[in-house]
Amino acid sequence: MTNVLTTQRVIKASLLVVGLVVAGAAFANGLSGGLSTATNTATQIRTALMTIASIVAGIYLLYKALQAWQGRCDWGEFGMSVAYVALAGAAVTLASWAWKLLA
Repeated sequence: MTNVLTTQRVIKASLLVVGLVVAGAAFANGLSGGLSTATNTATQIRTALMTIASIVAGIYLLYKALQAWQGRCDWGEFGMSVAYVALAGAAVTLASWAWKLLA
């Protein structure tokens, strides 16, 4: 039992050290050019994530449309899927708006 606890403590301590080193390197790299570099990096990350989310949402809607067309689900379920994707897109847009408001 003590070997298991010791191993878990070593793993947790190792992960903490690795996390601190990676975070320190990320902050040093991201803020080395000033605040504009960090802002540009955050904008690029946000754009990439929104692009990926859009592609995934499109694939999901195509999948639900094919299911409805083949009779595996109801067209009402497809409509609800469209509503869910619209709500998720609204949340992303709202988060983007809040980022611009606070930045």
